[in-house]
Amino acid sequence: MSFALPVVATPCCGSVVSDGLDGFILPQRDADALAKTFQRYLGEPELLPGQCNAALAKVKQFTMDHLAANLRALEN
Repeated sequence: MSFALPVVATPCCGSVVSDGLDGFILPQRDADALAKTFQRYLGEPELLPGQCNAALAKVKQFTMDHLAANLRALEN
């Protein structure tokens, strides 16, 4: 995400990826789903710029300042 690229992950990655918005969430150990996702990027090149922009915007949620603010909020 910090390189303005969408992320392809499994549900085990936590809430980092918003499926379809800044990447895709695929079932674990599903090579067919992974291959279909990459084929989709190749077949729908217009998909990539929007997901790249969304990924770059989302990565701002994961700064140290944002983490510190979240930790401070837990104290209350």
